[in-house]
Amino acid sequence: MSFQILNEGSNLWDWYSREENAEIQQNFNDCMVEYSSSIVPAVLADFDWSRFSSSTVNDIGGGTGGILSKLMRKYPNMKGVLFERDSVIEEAKGIWKDHFPEMLPRAALVAGDFFKDPITPADALIMKHILHDWSDEDCVKVLKNVRKTACMKDGSSTLLLIECVLPEEGTRLASFQAYLDLQMMAIVGGKERTEKEWGILLESGGFMLKRVHSLRAPFSIVEAIPV
Repeated sequence: MSFQILNEGSNLWDWYSREENAEIQQNFNDCMVEYSSSIVPAVLADFDWSRFSSSTVNDIGGGTGGILSKLMRKYPNMKGVLFERDSVIEEAKGIWKDHFPEMLPRAALVAGDFFKDPITPADALIMKHILHDWSDEDCVKVLKNVRKTACMKDGSSTLLLIECVLPEEGTRLASFQAYLDLQMMAIVGGKERTEKEWGILLESGGFMLKRVHSLRAPFSIVEAIPV
């Protein structure tokens, strides 16, 4: 991928974590917060989250908790876990303390690497715009770790991927879809995927695609269950 070629083999996320790039990392985090805010209304309105109203929800790679905090505010009996990189969790702790102190007793902010570290099990596992950042091979590694460590022992967990779902082959892509697909490929070596491709990827990682929920935003919620 072009970014790694230009940066001596370092991927985008390792590059962000360098001390000299702290300001750029902060700009990226702020951008993701604003971006998430723009699609949260559709995410909340177009999917039935009430089924998890008294459950534990883990937002894996959920930034500083933009979606999780709004879900927990809407459902006072919901417990939340935010799983992110160390530097992001440190920022999230300050944000939650300042803006969501009343929800901290039912929230856990956990630092880790979703490729290899244990992830706190939960009834619902959210991954928003995570897997499109990675190749199929890397996605399978992440999914297998999620399946092994984050799913409830009785297999009752639900995986919810908030992602772009491309039309099947032979259908012209919308300009936004084409741009996003090209951007992911060039910068991070990832890709956007069709429903069929998501199904194959999920199966390889230990899940079964159950349903694709369309949103009024240009994204969907891909619902899957562990197998």
